[in-house]
Amino acid sequence: MDATKCCKSFYLQAVTTIGILFIFIKNSHSLDCPRDRSRIARRLINQNFISLYEYYGYKIPNTCELTPRRDMYLDNERHKDEGGPNKWGCNYCGKMFIHEQWLDRHFENRHMRQVYRHSDKVCLADHCDYLRCEVISGAKKPSYWEQALCKQPDLDKLRQKCEATMKSCLPDSLTGMHRHDFLDKLKKNMCASLTCEKYWENPMKQSSSHITAVYIVLSCMLAIGLLLYYLVAYTHFYSDHSLLTDSDGLIKHRLAEEEQSHLQAPDGTVMRNRGGYAMSGT
Repeated sequence: MDATKCCKSFYLQAVTTIGILFIFIKNSHSLDCPRDRSRIARRLINQNFISLYEYYGYKIPNTCELTPRRDMYLDNERHKDEGGPNKWGCNYCGKMFIHEQWLDRHFENRHMRQVYRHSDKVCLADHCDYLRCEVISGAKKPSYWEQALCKQPDLDKLRQKCEATMKSCLPDSLTGMHRHDFLDKLKKNMCASLTCEKYWENPMKQSSSHITAVYIVLSCMLAIGLLLYYLVAYTHFYSDHSLLTDSDGLIKHRLAEEEQSHLQAPDGTVMRNRGGYAMSGT
């Protein structure tokens, strides 16, 4: 009896352990697909790929790996609420977090059911090699030797992968020259940077530098405006002459009256004579 109970107990523990491991593996499969890199890839795909389909009114076929329908984390991303600096909300349950990474962890722990897990799912981070996610995000910066020793054949392999992906994403309705022309546009938008001359170019960094320049110019203009304001205020309140005049010329008139009264004021001799007349009269 004791041996039987021990066997049953061991069997139950084994089944429980296997079940827990199965659930853990099932719920943690997304760890093989980094959310942060997928987010960068998604942003690039939206800007350079999906926008082109929307402009021409074409539909992305389901065979395309870049179609939003197959994006693993798209539903999670659509349920993020960025309420401001250090305010990230979960629209599934309403919880708030101060970092987006913490919200990602919350999705991993609480909302894995909303992750697209069908057999045709796509991890967009798998396309980061030819999308240059690290370069665009600034995580990878060029060094002299990386630029000087750039091997174009290595980039040609990435270019072939990129062009093959673009070809698989062509709309079924396109034929002939229309198909060829649209494929060229896709390659230009998505694959043109895979050369030694353009690999390290970062259009997002350039746009941010333009914004910084605008802020610098506006700050200089504000500083000059404040300097002029305080200069005018100082001369008006603490100086004998003001830079401000009213429309009726009252300030000039007052200055003229003060100057005229100063010139007509009796000197010391006149005052003594007047005093003598007064004493003789008495």
